[in-house]
Amino acid sequence: RCRSTSRGSPACSSLFGCRRAAHPPEQVVYDEIQSDTTHGDLIAAYTKAQQATIRFAGQNDQQSWRLRLLEAKIDVLQGKSQEALQLLAHSLPAELGNSDLEVQREMYQALSYARLGQLAVAATALERAQALADRTHSQVQDELFSIRGIVALQNDDNVVAEALFRRGLALARERRDTFLESTLLLNLGVVALHREHYDEALSWSNAASRIAREIDAQLVLEKALANVGWDFFKLGDFEKALSNFEQAEEEARRLGAIYDQAEWLNDAGLAELQLGNTAAAGTSYKKALTAAEQLQNRQEMLEAELELAVLFFDEQRFDESQASCASAMHLADSIGTRSLRADPLLVDGLLLAHKGETAEAIRIFSRLEHDAQTPPSRRWEIENALANVYNQTHDFRSSERWYRRSIETFEEQRANLSTDELKLSFFTNGTDLYREYADFLIARHQAATALELVDLGRARTLQDGLGLSSGKFRLLSQHSVN
Repeated sequence: RCRSTSRGSPACSSLFGCRRAAHPPEQVVYDEIQSDTTHGDLIAAYTKAQQATIRFAGQNDQQSWRLRLLEAKIDVLQGKSQEALQLLAHSLPAELGNSDLEVQREMYQALSYARLGQLAVAATALERAQALADRTHSQVQDELFSIRGIVALQNDDNVVAEALFRRGLALARERRDTFLESTLLLNLGVVALHREHYDEALSWSNAASRIAREIDAQLVLEKALANVGWDFFKLGDFEKALSNFEQAEEEARRLGAIYDQAEWLNDAGLAELQLGNTAAAGTSYKKALTAAEQLQNRQEMLEAELELAVLFFDEQRFDESQASCASAMHLADSIGTRSLRADPLLVDGLLLAHKGETAEAIRIFSRLEHDAQTPPSRRWEIENALANVYNQTHDFRSSERWYRRSIETFEEQRANLSTDELKLSFFTNGTDLYREYADFLIARHQAATALELVDLGRARTLQDGLGLSSGKFRLLSQHSVN
């Protein structure tokens, strides 16, 4: 079976702070659109922004550009990156070229390019935005830090992303921008999820939700709901995860957040697959792929193709799995982020092993296992895959070593959780590791050892369920083995 618990993704919030200036009557319209955006009604905000852009076109360069930038921001929030870039394609008038409007234009362009998988172009735009912001002592530095952090996450740089989010959070709090504060708290939770620090991620998401509820920031609440769902998923509670993903997807649909819909459909498919609902999983993946293709969002297209490859592999539809895997690999290469290649390579290795090309499969798995950036949840999958392929080649000593290694990696990660309740839920992620190792031992005529292994796994679960101390657990496990 091709497990898929290391894939999918939480969502950063690309929402921006609320900036106001006194320029009626355009300001009245601007504030109304900004309020709709803050409350998450992107459908109404988008319609009003389009109408306002036409209504006030040519009357005042500064006000026209403020409205144009607001419309572009709404496009970005909906996932319409190409439309945003079209709005931002023209240069500002010379007298506005050193203003905050130009900083916003550059950073909205950058986020749009990043969503389209053009990370190098995004980085260049952000460099220009930061240089101008520093030179002019910009009032939108906190927003800029947030967007730079989002792009850093897409580039697998958790350290830089966290630093930028924290700088933005400090500024947002200093300026009492509670809306931006909630989005930055949410984004710090995403960093924790990327690091697989699930307790910490829950704390950040809950903090973001508390503020979002106070100011009725529905889009932040929708994203937080899905990110908590991702926490549940990674902790092995697939039913709760699915419930959160489905609620978040419905909210995204209601709010007009098309980009988020694609993400939550992908994640709902992951939960459905873990629950054994393969037909529902396939439907979710295909809907997500269609939405991502409409938005030309290569990263979401990659996720959907990858999950279809996993689904087809599980269903032994190997030609279709190979085709989807190849599409995912092509998309990963086009984006250029190294970590995006890891999961397609893992599936490709499984397909090679199935075809009997074990030497090449071992080479791929070994390279992935040696990658220092490999997160624990992917690492134990790779180690388990190595165990299976060595078993396939009758190298039983190596196979047993990798089975043990995969369980050790899993248990080390489980030990990092702070509560027995989380540890108990998390054990779901390791049941296949224990079962496959036990099957291996039985096939090697070591049924007694296999039984001890199963008993040990049950004892660990009992320890967490009863809240036994580690000392009591050691006695209990010794008794089981003896």
